[in-house]
Amino acid sequence: MKHLVETGATKPNRGRNGPPLGSGVVATAATRASSEEAGRLSNPTVRPVQRRLGRPEIDTIITNYQAGQTLRAVAKHLGVHHHTIAAHLQRPGIARRPNQRQTTNVETAETAETPRRYAAGDSLAAAR
Repeated sequence: MKHLVETGATKPNRGRNGPPLGSGVVATAATRASSEEAGRLSNPTVRPVQRRLGRPEIDTIITNYQAGQTLRAVAKHLGVHHHTIAAHLQRPGIARRPNQRQTTNVETAETAETPRRYAAGDSLAAAR
């Protein structure tokens, strides 16, 4: 910058992160429209389609879930999110089954004694 002042030159006037202003490179509305027509949208928005479930589909949800299918299996079958299935089961008051991944831990005599030992003063590491 110092040498610019000494030589009398000026700093090029640049547009925001673009070529110098007045350089002849101009993005007009026509060039932007042609690129959009070619399928290159500058800001594409892809949103999922919201689909309402009809009474027959809701009955299928209830029937399949009560027959033993998981929420995710029923959701995959209908092509909806598993939270949608859970909401449709909650509305008529159908009880959800416990998560099988969390209930597979079988309590042994050793793990049943851990809370008693911890309450008696042992550290958690020693009680386990």
